[in-house]
Formats: sequence, C-alpha cells, structure tokens
Amino acid sequence: MRLVPVMAGVIALSVALAAVLAGPAARADVEGSRDHPMVSRFPGAEIVDYQVVAFDQYRLAVGNAVSGYPAQTTDVELLEGRVTRIQYAVSGRANAFEVFRNYADAAEDAGFTTIWQAQGRELGPRSGDAWSRAHYRDLHAGGRTPGELSQSADPAERRYLAARLARPVEGDVYLALLVNQHRDDDVRVQLDIVELEGAREDLIAIDPDYLAEQIAATGSVVVQGIHFETNRAAIRPESEPALAAMAGLLSAQPDLSVYIVGHTDMTGDFGYNMELSRNRARAVVEALVARHGIAAERLEGHGVGPLAPIASNDSEAGRAGNRRVVLVPRLP
Repeated sequence: MRLVPVMAGVIALSVALAAVLAGPAARADVEGSRDHPMVSRFPGAEIVDYQVVAFDQYRLAVGNAVSGYPAQTTDVELLEGRVTRIQYAVSGRANAFEVFRNYADAAEDAGFTTIWQAQGRELGPRSGDAWSRAHYRDLHAGGRTPGELSQSADPAERRYLAARLARPVEGDVYLALLVNQHRDDDVRVQLDIVELEGAREDLIAIDPDYLAEQIAATGSVVVQGIHFETNRAAIRPESEPALAAMAGLLSAQPDLSVYIVGHTDMTGDFGYNMELSRNRARAVVEALVARHGIAAERLEGHGVGPLAPIASNDSEAGRAGNRRVVLVPRLP
C-alpha cells in the first residue's frame, strides 16, 4: 500500500496489486458509501459504516486513557472541517498488524507526520477498551461505541495512529486510524479523515512594521502564525511567514534585542508546560539564528508556561489564544 500524488494538493492512497487482489469494490458496502478520494481501501475490505459531515468539530485523540469508564485522555486536539468517517471490515487471513502497517507506511510515504501512535496497553486500561469507548461512542445514535471497535480477540493488537499532512494553502489534513482485531477472522478499520479549511488568516505574511508599532505602543507583541507540533517544540513549516516577519523587524532595527517568550495553556502538568514553553521559545531563537541570520546574542528564549493567560482556559478557543509566542524588547 502506498500514497501517490495525483494532482496538485491532492493525494491518493493506492494499494499495490489491489485490482488483482481485491477486484471491484465489495458488494456488501453500505448504501451510499464510498472510499474517501484520498484513501483507498485495504484489499478485500467492505464498508460497514459511513458518515460524512461537510463542516463539523472532531476530537482527535493524541493521548492515552488515564482512568477507566468514562475514559479521560491526556490530550485531545479539537479540529474543525469536513469530517469523513468510514468503518471497514476485513475478513479472511488479514491480521491487525498487517492492515495497520500498510496504512501507517503509506501515510509516512505521503508526508504525513505522526502526532501519536499506540497499541494495546499504551492506549490505557484494559488494553484500550476504555479509550476506544471514549473516542468512538459518537459513531452510533445513543452514544454507544460499536462493539467491533471496543471488543477484541487480541486487545494487544488494537492499534491507533493520529497523523497530519501540512498543506498551508489547501488546508491541513488529519488522519485518525484505529485497527482492531475484533475476531480471529475479522479486522475492523475505523478511518477518520478531517480536512481543514485552507488559507488561515494567520498564514498571511506579517508586516514587520506592524510588529514594531505594537512594541512601541504596548511594550510587547504577540506574533501570530507560529505553530508547533502537538506537545513538542518542533516548529511547523507554515510558521515561516511569521519567522520572516520577526527577522525583518530585527534586521530593520539592528540595535534591537528581544526576549522571545513562550506561553502554553493550563492543560496538563505545570512543570511540563513550563519546560515546553521554554523549549518552544528556544526553538524560535534557533530558527531565527540558523535560517535568518539573526545574531544569537540579540535573542533570549524564555518560557512562562500557563502563568500569563489572555483568555479563559475553559474553552478550546481560549486555550488556543493562550498558546502563543511574544516578543518583548530587551534593554541594552
């Protein structure tokens, strides 16, 4: 199985020898269903559940279950966009590892970055039973998780992958894949694809003059458009316009030195957030030095974690606003 480009901004997941091995689409597919245009099925799979919503919220699981029923996870990323949810049944000799490995390898080859991957007990109590019930209970009316996803002949072989494909213009694509060995001869694949809307406003190049004006007026400026991988200090590629604006400001004012201050929301452990915010600030310093030629002695990276919120942490929108990078002038 591999991912291959078919046109600008669009990828297709093709299965090696799928036409030979699987033939035409399985006749048992539920009425009105089809494969996602980006992702083809594993050979011999049948669609047993299918949902598409043009615009909806989706809770992407990026952490394990830390308690029983109902399960609470360490981290969930809230997404908004077109949501496609397809459940496949793979019968016969295929096993969960084979199916999962094909999808995971294909996603990596296509440029998807793994956000979180886990199997069995790594998912949480009862080898992920509670985790599965928490994250897939909305698939059926009444909030009941399909037993095909929560019940397993071999819980250790329940596998999950959350991944992201960066597409700054068209809009990022997120993939959530759960593969469960429901019975010895029945592997279930829950494939969720979330397509974000393209061209977010904060991807427009920031004017260095705007940064200078805000610093002069308020003594600091929030730099919009700096994005990091979830729970990591790795800067996402779409942050480049904001980094370039920061470099433009510093190049235009050669006597200006700054503190680069990282902020987080209040989700998770306090000490962890303090370290994460510091590491993210230092990652920005390193990017400005290495990629934009700014002298290292003009920059200091520090983190204050969740200590200076600008919005309530009770909502996702508020938490998103609190996760930010701020420039503060440093005295000579």
